[in-house]
Amino acid sequence: MKKRILFLALALTLTLLLIPVATASDPVITFPDPNFEAAVREIIRKPAGDILASDVAGITELILGGREIADLTGIAHFTALTWLQVNNNQLTALDMSRNPALASLWADYNQLAALDVSQNTALTSLGVSSNQLTALDVRRNPALVSLWAGNNQLTALDVTQNTALESLGVWDNQLTALDLSRNTALANLWAGGNQLTALDLSRNTALASLGAGSNQLAALDVTHNTALLYLEADHNQLTTLDVSQNTALISLGLDSNQLTALDLSHNPALASLWADNNQLTELDVTQNTALARLAISGNQLTALDVSRNPALADLSVRHNRMGQDPAVSVPAWTKSPALNGETYDGDWQTPLFFYFPQGNPPSGTQATPYPNVGVTLDGEKVPVQVYGISGNIYLRLSDLAIAVGIYAYWDGAVYLDTSRPAGSSTPGAMPSGPVEATPYPNVKVYLNGTEIPVNVYGIDGSTILSLGNAAAALGLTANWENETAVLTRPGS
Repeated sequence: MKKRILFLALALTLTLLLIPVATASDPVITFPDPNFEAAVREIIRKPAGDILASDVAGITELILGGREIADLTGIAHFTALTWLQVNNNQLTALDMSRNPALASLWADYNQLAALDVSQNTALTSLGVSSNQLTALDVRRNPALVSLWAGNNQLTALDVTQNTALESLGVWDNQLTALDLSRNTALANLWAGGNQLTALDLSRNTALASLGAGSNQLAALDVTHNTALLYLEADHNQLTTLDVSQNTALISLGLDSNQLTALDLSHNPALASLWADNNQLTELDVTQNTALARLAISGNQLTALDVSRNPALADLSVRHNRMGQDPAVSVPAWTKSPALNGETYDGDWQTPLFFYFPQGNPPSGTQATPYPNVGVTLDGEKVPVQVYGISGNIYLRLSDLAIAVGIYAYWDGAVYLDTSRPAGSSTPGAMPSGPVEATPYPNVKVYLNGTEIPVNVYGIDGSTILSLGNAAAALGLTANWENETAVLTRPGS
């Protein structure tokens, strides 16, 4: 009997020795937010029991997007953390002062009113778009390469110490000035929707993408930016713009300015031009043989020759003077072969479709239309065409973009822009049976200038995206209930 008691006592002692015990150097972590704690338990595979500092000390990456987390207390114990993604949560504060190794921080779509990153000197990527920030100090982050702070309330931003900066997104703030003189590596700048009256880009010779729309610019000099591919300067006060040095330019957006002339003879690669609502009396696009989309409604054109634009597939020329003046002897415009030989007058405008270049993989994949499958957003039914491909659900991009209220367009890639109002179109009639879908693995999709991983197909001129990919990229929760794709915005 004594031997049995001794054996049980020994076994109990060994068991107790195997149970982790908190010490001063390995304390128990307290997580006030149950959603944060639940996410950590999933990661460390510890469904119960105390979580010790040693349990998380080796974690280098955390992906916690869309987990309804309101408090990240406890993050200080993740001392090896280099990458943190907490997009689409409910954070009102974020203290990363105890995470010195942090290199990438993504906290878009939260409720942050302030953020101190002065202790995160290794930071190379910072995303804090769609918060409530009124100030952001990045002067102690010299390694910063990418900074996205769009859709906040910033009135000033000093990036003079961020000389490694390559991408800067500050759209939809309240900036009145922006000094980029020391950011010579800058390749992508999105600063639309501010109050800028001037923008000096003379030192930014590596600039490839520029978004400066919806400001108060009376002049814009891009003659030093010879690498420029994408230029958006709509809704400003420009009376002239010299793009003669931008010979690689692919896309040019100049809607709602005061332009009376525009010389495009030095832009042979131009694929898309938006110049609606200006004062253009003539426009020569005969040298722009790659032009696929041309929008020049609301000008004073009396003629337009597009006979040398064989790739032209989308043309908007509404509200000009073509065909309205009996004295005009030249034809209103000459059709492009890509317009299918149909006759359009000056009031014709295509719906929102996307046209892809040649050279993509051949067709061969079948897409099954699902006309009886519904789509809801925050409980409301929305008109979206639905297809099935290889067991996955796909949605027509133009319908989805309109439903969630974002602008979608094609410029050598698919661009989704939350800073611009959504377009308008109707889903239309769906095919009665399976149709051919063309995969586009080389087509990239960008959301507010940042590439997002999305599976893309083309069906009869329309772009369709994977439901799961698209929902994740747009910060939506996607579920499947009773033959309905249920999409929900954060907080709804």
